[in-house]
Amino acid sequence: MTRSCGLLATAAVLWALSSPLAAQSRSGEPPRNPNAESQTTVYEGVSVLDGTGAPLMPDMSIVVRDGRIAALAPADELSLEDWPEADVEDARGLYVLPGLIESHTHLATMADRAAAEFELNRFIYGGVTTVRDMAGDVRSLAELQRAALVGEIPAPDIHYAALVAGESFFVDPRTRASSMGEVPGRVPWLQIVGPETDLAQTIALARGTWATGIKTYASIEGPLLARIAAEARRQGIPVWSHTHVGPALPMDVASAGVTSMSHVCSLASAAIPAEVVAEAVEGRRSGSAGQPHHATCEARRPAAAASGPHAAPGKASP
Repeated sequence: MTRSCGLLATAAVLWALSSPLAAQSRSGEPPRNPNAESQTTVYEGVSVLDGTGAPLMPDMSIVVRDGRIAALAPADELSLEDWPEADVEDARGLYVLPGLIESHTHLATMADRAAAEFELNRFIYGGVTTVRDMAGDVRSLAELQRAALVGEIPAPDIHYAALVAGESFFVDPRTRASSMGEVPGRVPWLQIVGPETDLAQTIALARGTWATGIKTYASIEGPLLARIAAEARRQGIPVWSHTHVGPALPMDVASAGVTSMSHVCSLASAAIPAEVVAEAVEGRRSGSAGQPHHATCEARRPAAAASGPHAAPGKASP
């Protein structure tokens, strides 16, 4: 990798960890490998764009200690005598900006460690320092998260969701891939919810996977969605919803008080008259409205043209 990519990925960590997404983590300060040797580096002469709207700050020095920004000051004001243990890198001509956040990805629809590590490596060397995985096999995601936190693999910090949906959704083959060896809808990271569900237990089981958020996906009525969001708030975990989780429409989702809504293009379904939705649910109309899996505008990645161990996986994801 070029030195500019490495600097971007390293020096952006502090800003990324102060982002709203990182603040949702219940783990607090992420642990690092206690066996790793302490390392301090001073990057001299770099230009900094801090993301606040402030002008570009040229000729700055950044001190990075053990992967964290320890100091930021004009190059002519930062004394190297204060950092005698530091390696010094000439960073003139390079730029630093806050770490980017990939807010909706799928690393483990079907667990594949090599493919996931390839994608994470691409993220971190492209300046992405935090990713939010929006449902997959948590057994794999938890191990990837651990490996990233302790520095075993070059990767962004990983936050992932545990998914809940109505029973009809779990015929989707992706749910079988993400619960391989178990029964879709009957595992803590992929749970069936309905009017009679004990939501306190459901949310507690999801939290037990160390998920950062609950994802609501499909086949959920508006009143049930509101109850899910209320119980999640009580237990201190955010709800990340699709904009449309049919039968619940975007206004139902927004009214439920979820933390975030994905796939803004689904807002078009808010214009569908209620009687049309009702007919679709009853099977008297065709189309996506009211169907168990609403896929009006979700992008599907084409199968990778490349081959070999570094080919990007061509898997569709929830």
